[in-house]
Amino acid sequence: MKKILFYTNGIGLGGVERALLTFLEGLDKEKYDIKVAFQYKNENFFEKEIPRKIDYKYMLPLNIINKSLEYREKKRNFFYKILYSFMLSYERYIIKKNFLEFSKDRELLIDFKSGDFLKLLNLKKDIPKICWIHGDIINLHNYSKRKEKLKKMYMSCEKIISLGKIMKENIIKEMPEIKEKVEIVYNPFNIEKIRQESEKIDNLSDEEIKKINDEYIIMVARLELKEKDFFTLFKAYKIVLEKNKNLKLYILGDGSDREEISNKIRELDLEGKIILLGKKENPYPWIKNSQLLVHSSKSEGFGLVLVEALILKKIVISTDCPVGPREICDNGKYGVLVEIGDYKAMAREIENLLKNSSERKKELLNSSEEAIQKFGTKEVVQNLEKILDTL
Repeated sequence: MKKILFYTNGIGLGGVERALLTFLEGLDKEKYDIKVAFQYKNENFFEKEIPRKIDYKYMLPLNIINKSLEYREKKRNFFYKILYSFMLSYERYIIKKNFLEFSKDRELLIDFKSGDFLKLLNLKKDIPKICWIHGDIINLHNYSKRKEKLKKMYMSCEKIISLGKIMKENIIKEMPEIKEKVEIVYNPFNIEKIRQESEKIDNLSDEEIKKINDEYIIMVARLELKEKDFFTLFKAYKIVLEKNKNLKLYILGDGSDREEISNKIRELDLEGKIILLGKKENPYPWIKNSQLLVHSSKSEGFGLVLVEALILKKIVISTDCPVGPREICDNGKYGVLVEIGDYKAMAREIENLLKNSSERKKELLNSSEEAIQKFGTKEVVQNLEKILDTL
């Protein structure tokens, strides 16, 4: 039995976390003894979904995190500035200590967060390592120092996991030295489970039931403006609203830019029309009951929610990020792609696909089953196990 350790930042509400959970569910527990090390405990939204046979531990306890945050808020005071500096050093010590103890019997280490933890994992020099890359690294040549640092870290790994063909091409283009290390492993999806979860509305409040029965389109994403392009979607939606007065736009997710996004909604005079739903433990009923899903982004690693929407037989419209959306939608075969930032084109596509008579809509609905075949848990996990068995 191969003893494996996955290392990632946390188990919050995001695509990386959901992908990890599906791998943990799908990997053969008779072949692999799996542990998971989480860096932080401050966000553990999906903790209860970790399979029972999986041993996991948080490297940095919550009480230490809270104490560091307390000192950081007061660090304008010289005394607390010193305490905060001490706490940062103490955090590093605790993380290192817990990692070395928790991983002492492991035979394979996996950084599941794009290399964020390879420096820590490399403390164990003689143990093979895998690094999962979740974001596109194209144009890294513009940042030579970061590129050299990443290349050095990736060279220390036996395998580098890419989420798709285009991402793999970009990795090799930026770092040809690691060409032989790069493998493609798609994010896995438990198709039947997602469809079953989409039917569960019994736990919804009366207010949520009312909202879910409204006419709406939806975007599911973290409220982070660095990568997600909410403002292009808002401008497109405002155009669509002129002919579709009752249509609402739901944004499902939360994040650090919630206030700025709320201010933009007020600025566009769209309060009551654009609804910030916040986090939902089960997003699938909201996707299933929508008219269509829009994914407005500036850059993507994979675009997991696009596959989830296709599993639920929903129309998807996405900005044409080369990595993720373009590959998932197969250059427009399975979903509509619009140029990043082009709100007028996005509005036209939304208007067209809201019409039941649209031939394009019928084509897309008929192709959704074909679109998801390569993302099933069984197929993806078998591919991963072949890689694990070579190390």
